[in-house]
Amino acid sequence: MIHAALTEPDRLWSAQEDLLRPSPVPAAAGIYGWHFERASSKELRAQARQRARELDVSA
Repeated sequence: MIHAALTEPDRLWSAQEDLLRPSPVPAAAGIYGWHFERASSKELRAQARQRARELDVSA
């Protein structure tokens, strides 16, 4: 259920939309995700891959 909510969301907001005030993003507790087209550095990408392996719940 959580996986589907993060991988197939009902709505996506752009960074520009998120910066609007009031923000269209719900002001409520929950699980939120961010998607970036490309990580800003090789080190960050390596850290992200390692963290994804640590959090892999599909195994």
